[in-house]
Amino acid sequence: MYLNKKVKRFWLSNIRKEVRQAIEKLSTQLKVEFPKEPERLLSSYVYREFKIHIDKDGSIKGGLLRLLFSLIDFTFVRSLIADCYSVEGGNCYDPVSLILLEVIKIWERYQYYPDFLKDLEDKEKGAQYRYYTGIDAENVPTDATLHNFRDRLGEEKFKDIMNFLVQIFTMVEIISGKILCTDGTLLKAFARYRGCNYMEDCCKCISCPESIVDDVNTSINGAVKEIEEKDKKSAVAVMKMQCPRTEIIQKIIEMVKKKDKDALIENIGTFSIIKLRVIKGTISEFKAHSKYLRSIFGESFKSPDGYSLEVISCAIRLDQNEKLIFECPKSCKDVSARIGYRRSKDNPSKTEKVFGYKAVIITSIEAEFNLEIPVAVITGSGNISEAQTFVNLHQELKRHVSFKTEYQVLDSGYDYEYVYSYIRNGNGKPIIDYNKRREKLDEKSMKKRGYNQNGYPYAPCGRVCTPNGFDSSRNALKNTCNKQCLKSKDLDKLCKCSYRKNKCGYTKWMTIKELPRLILEIPRGTKKYKKIKALRTSSERTNGYGKEWTGMSNLRLRTLEAYAARVALCCIVIMLKKIMGLILQATIEHRNPSLAKKLYNKKATSKLKDSA
Repeated sequence: MYLNKKVKRFWLSNIRKEVRQAIEKLSTQLKVEFPKEPERLLSSYVYREFKIHIDKDGSIKGGLLRLLFSLIDFTFVRSLIADCYSVEGGNCYDPVSLILLEVIKIWERYQYYPDFLKDLEDKEKGAQYRYYTGIDAENVPTDATLHNFRDRLGEEKFKDIMNFLVQIFTMVEIISGKILCTDGTLLKAFARYRGCNYMEDCCKCISCPESIVDDVNTSINGAVKEIEEKDKKSAVAVMKMQCPRTEIIQKIIEMVKKKDKDALIENIGTFSIIKLRVIKGTISEFKAHSKYLRSIFGESFKSPDGYSLEVISCAIRLDQNEKLIFECPKSCKDVSARIGYRRSKDNPSKTEKVFGYKAVIITSIEAEFNLEIPVAVITGSGNISEAQTFVNLHQELKRHVSFKTEYQVLDSGYDYEYVYSYIRNGNGKPIIDYNKRREKLDEKSMKKRGYNQNGYPYAPCGRVCTPNGFDSSRNALKNTCNKQCLKSKDLDKLCKCSYRKNKCGYTKWMTIKELPRLILEIPRGTKKYKKIKALRTSSERTNGYGKEWTGMSNLRLRTLEAYAARVALCCIVIMLKKIMGLILQATIEHRNPSLAKKLYNKKATSKLKDSA
């Protein structure tokens, strides 16, 4: 047999009862009713217990989607998002139908709505989808409807749905939360970065100074003079401005001065709001350019006689009140995105910039089932602090489920004292990559401070001690030399050792209070530490799976809200798909052990299981 007894209980008929009971119990806590009457809904989702037929090759007729809709009654969604709707207004689609359409779209790997809706409308291709979601073939929602629905719910409501599902699978003991692994992943923005990492909405409507038209005329006259004096065919007239946000200018000055001490302050934070090419002679192709400039600046704008003007770039426009304003050319179209840094794929010793957003995902590692399940997610700008985001995200998760987490596995980006303190206060054990920062790790420096890079102290003879047990009552790690000198051939040093009479030789306690980041309950460098630390790749796999399978790495979206909602949806689908795979495997094992042996002919112990 290839599944242990605990896993075998997840075969379909058994787990279906447990899931139903969990949903019924949790639904009693949802006292909010959906405000619109059933007759005002343009679609109607109804839960059905489908029969599941498994073919000889182990596949389900109708695919894993059929198993999903047969197992879970999604009517709880109406109560979770009821406050997004009101009694007033017109008819609407059943929100459960729209949520499930979003799930199917990602599950079936449709990147864009038009392609998905085209198949949804198809008489044969979309029949199954429409049946599952309660959509009428004559009244299929448009992509605008789905876009508006996703914007209406936002990240918070999708996270509420995800938390509800996590509670269900925690109650049926598929998700335990014993080992949680957290990691952030950068998502590239669809908009192009233009050079400023401090942009806000206000950067799109900055008032022009009253002298702007005179300054533009002066700049053009200067270009004309340059052409005449130097006998050139053309010259460029540039009108520059400095960022009016003084607090931002100060930040940029400090940043630039660190890199270039000779940088001139007057050049920092400046940008061109209009750039024109002044060409000698009258060229008919550029008449439209002059007309465009007069439409903006009015009659006060003077176009020089005998010259043509070509607009290279112009950030100035008229607002609704006929007032001159400009949009900072350094400001991206997506003002909520920011620059984040990650290790370069070509050279891991270096970092590379990514303009966009960062998704921080908590993955529960279920070693018994060989599963890695995302249980919580939050998305922010590319430059958010992963460490503080982890604390906030985990606190939010604990409000919904009471995991007894034993290990929190994190990379060096989370190596801060307050993160260690937070994990320990929750009775967890931190497994965090140590960030050496600017510490000197040569042998001379380490011996001078008294301990090596793993926090192991040096014995008086200069040998490195090894861990010999952690005392939770003292919050300290015992280190001993274990009489390494007995193996030495230097008898003089052997005779001078005053600790040789002790059972373990020289002993030194290293407390967490003394070195909270370096001293861990599972000592660094030990076999157990390395095994648990290796589980960090689970988060990397979750992130990679999300990017490649659900299309998170190629989203044609704009604004943080849109990215956050999509990422939360992707994590919901990843969770559901992995759990459905487990249930299918348990069902095949229960119904047809010989087929299970053929399909899952692997050792019961996996890397995850070994590590646990």
